[in-house]
Formats: sequence, C-alpha cells, structure tokens
Amino acid sequence: MDKKIEEKKTTSFKRRIWVPACPTCDCGCTDEDDKENVETLTFEIPGVDKDKIHLDVTKDRVRMIAHRNAETDYISEYMFSCTATLDKEPTANYNNGILTLEVPVECPDPYKDAQRLKIN
Repeated sequence: MDKKIEEKKTTSFKRRIWVPACPTCDCGCTDEDDKENVETLTFEIPGVDKDKIHLDVTKDRVRMIAHRNAETDYISEYMFSCTATLDKEPTANYNNGILTLEVPVECPDPYKDAQRLKIN
C-alpha cells in the first residue's frame, strides 16, 4: 500500500515599503552662469546596509530598491523634472538611514523667449 505524502507548501511574502523621494532642485534659476544644475533626492531607509542599496538612473528617472532584511524591501521611483546629464556622474551618499542622491540635470529656461504680457 503506497502512502502519498503531501508536501506542505508555504508561501512567504516580502513586505515592500514605498519610500517617497523628497526632491529639491537647484536648477540655476539665478543669474550665476557657472552654477551647476543638480536635482537632489533624499530617501529615508533606516536599517539598510549600504551594499544592499540598488540605484538605477536613466535620463528621466531613478529607481531605488533597498533590501532591509529577508522580509522587507524599501522601494521608490522618481521622475526627474529635467533631463539628467549622465555623462556627469550622479553621486549617492548613505549616512544614518538617509540616502542622498545628487543628479546633474540640464534645465533650459522655458521662459527664455517668452513674451511678457501687459496687465491692464
């Protein structure tokens, strides 16, 4: 008599925590011609080892995945307000649970040739 042993399948779910990017942009809005245009993103991801953070940057967005532990990942995606200039290397720093990403961007002034309206 053959007895069938049923294997108990367990499914484990990984918790993914969405982390909003806190952006600031220094888009050269002043008259200083030598000012570099940089978009800075800050992510709060406590409890993550630096080598467990993955950043993928394209000319128009960034994706961040940070593996906290076997059960938890932090994730985020952000679309830049200007085009990233990837020939100038973006920089990332992680300190005490705060990840800061600085991405050089090209932000031409959209109002450079705008017509100023007279208000009556």
